Amino acid sequence: MSSLAMKGLIAGFNAQIKALNENNLKVYDADNPDYFITGIEYREDEDKLIFSTQEDPEEYLKMIKSEGDN
Repeated sequence: MSSLAMKGLIAGFNAQIKALNENNLKVYDADNPDYFITGIEYREDEDKLIFSTQEDPEEYLKMIKSEGDN
């Protein structure tokens, strides 16, 4: 089981990510630029921090439009 300190850090990260997203200051995935980070979780069985993303429809439309302009 993960430690209380680790749980606290992850909760803090997720609170900051939520606040950024609510203020339209999204952190985008460099490999998938139309997706932004929505949260972090700890997978104890793998001993890894994993981030979740969500597609941003507006960013996707911008990307498609810019590809069409080229």
